[in-house]
Amino acid sequence: MRNFRLEDIEKAKLQFGFDIRQLSENESLNFHSKIYSKYFPSGGEIYPLWEKVSPYFSIREPDAWQWLDEFIDAQNTFLFFDKEDELSVFSFHCKKRISSFLEIFPWDFYFTNKDLEYLVTHNDSDYLITSGTAMDWLKGKVDILTHQGWMDYNKRLMF
Repeated sequence: MRNFRLEDIEKAKLQFGFDIRQLSENESLNFHSKIYSKYFPSGGEIYPLWEKVSPYFSIREPDAWQWLDEFIDAQNTFLFFDKEDELSVFSFHCKKRISSFLEIFPWDFYFTNKDLEYLVTHNDSDYLITSGTAMDWLKGKVDILTHQGWMDYNKRLMF
């Protein structure tokens, strides 16, 4: 079966020169076990993950994935997906803008660092969902933008 996620990762590696490495199956399983126990305390089968992350702070903004360069250091980043979609975990080893990778990547994704200090996802419903240290970053970003007149997409739909 064709794996579009892996194809798009390879495309990003070639097009933008990203150094992205796939963890072994055992490393990926161990990674998922750790991330699930930290950010998904309700346990059980979770799909999609972003529906069960706890605690979290989120906003709805179609282009919020472009803000991730302000927070994520691509050199120390891990990319993963819902296990039902792709079990593999990928590590970034380069100083590049994570947003350039996401420009050609239309899938729900999750980012964290090696110490699992944060969890960030931007889903197909245009929600930027954060947990861990990323919550404080996003709350600060939203506070600044709100003072500049920005409004969450859900509020804009009401007007």
